[in-house]
Amino acid sequence: MTSYGSAFRPFGIAAALTVAAFSSAFWIPVSDVAVVVAIASILLGLPITILLYRDGLRAVQTGDGRATITATVLSLPLRILGGTSFIAGVAILLWLAYNIFIERQPQFTGLQSIRQVILPIVLILFGYRLVRRPLARG
Repeated sequence: MTSYGSAFRPFGIAAALTVAAFSSAFWIPVSDVAVVVAIASILLGLPITILLYRDGLRAVQTGDGRATITATVLSLPLRILGGTSFIAGVAILLWLAYNIFIERQPQFTGLQSIRQVILPIVLILFGYRLVRRPLARG
């Protein structure tokens, strides 16, 4: 069985670096550089941190029965992320359908290509997978 400390050490380092980079953006005097640092910490740090958290959970899951129960409890943040992603994708699709079929809002510019529908579909599939099997490989 892998110890929790060694399994979650990369996650802890990534989370600390993400928080440090984001908080350091508030102390940078040049606002353009501060915005770039804040956005980079969110767009790069959060996905890396989430993936390392999932890898740590996978390492803990390969233990005895107690570790499986613990891994199930610790996978709740991944399930919440999946549920949020699923709901966001469904909400985007419903908003698109409402604007196309019921009443066109002034903010809606219309569907120019099928590529505009790909993001909500990907969000739905990603969210469904995380809710159903958050620690599945591949």
